[in-house]
Amino acid sequence: AASVALADAGIPMVDLVPAVAVGKVAGQIALDLKKEEDNFGEADLPMALVPQSGRLVLLQMEGHMTPEELSRSLDLGVAGCKVIYEKMKQALRDRYTTAEMPGEAA
Repeated sequence: AASVALADAGIPMVDLVPAVAVGKVAGQIALDLKKEEDNFGEADLPMALVPQSGRLVLLQMEGHMTPEELSRSLDLGVAGCKVIYEKMKQALRDRYTTAEMPGEAA
């Protein structure tokens, strides 16, 4: 949300930066944890991505995951960031797209 606000304010940026949290709750890997799941889960993995370059700019883990669970979590988080990225771009497009062309009567 912060990078959308910056873009909306006209601040030049290289790209938007979507972020998600992946976690492990009751032995299952989950995307976008609820507060209770985050508080009582087995692991929490917030991450942020610069989609055009594919670079992670935030990756932090608290808790325990196996290497396989970590790999699945990263894949799920990147996929989630890509979905959010498209929503972010669409929100900005919608904000600045008008139904009529300049000079057309309303």
